[in-house]
Amino acid sequence: MRILDPSHQDINKLIDLYFKYHRDDYDLPRPDNLIGIKVAKENDETVGFGLVKTFHEAVLILDPTTSIKNRAIAVRELFRVAKREMAGRDLYAFVRDNPKYEELLMRHFGFQRVKGNALILDTGAEWAEAANQNK
Repeated sequence: MRILDPSHQDINKLIDLYFKYHRDDYDLPRPDNLIGIKVAKENDETVGFGLVKTFHEAVLILDPTTSIKNRAIAVRELFRVAKREMAGRDLYAFVRDNPKYEELLMRHFGFQRVKGNALILDTGAEWAEAANQNK
């Protein structure tokens, strides 16, 4: 199995495979959200593609001792700026065990549910482990 940079012909094959087999499973990433693309080939037969896309995640860290009104205004303004600065790129938010907040993000800021479940491959977060040990 060889892993190669794709040719223009390979990109056409990728698009064909996506629309033929995967269009109902997930959205094809926009080119401006891609970091890289590789093609897997065996004896000149295209077996598949690997795409790595940028992943922009909204993270809010609020001071719970401030007024709920000020926190609501801060969230509104932070998302207003994020929408402007992220124009044309996907922005994800993960909400843990808080359906009311999830509904708020969808209703007021336009977030949508994604298909599937989120998984992560941690390729080097030693700094996070060190930070957690200092708690």
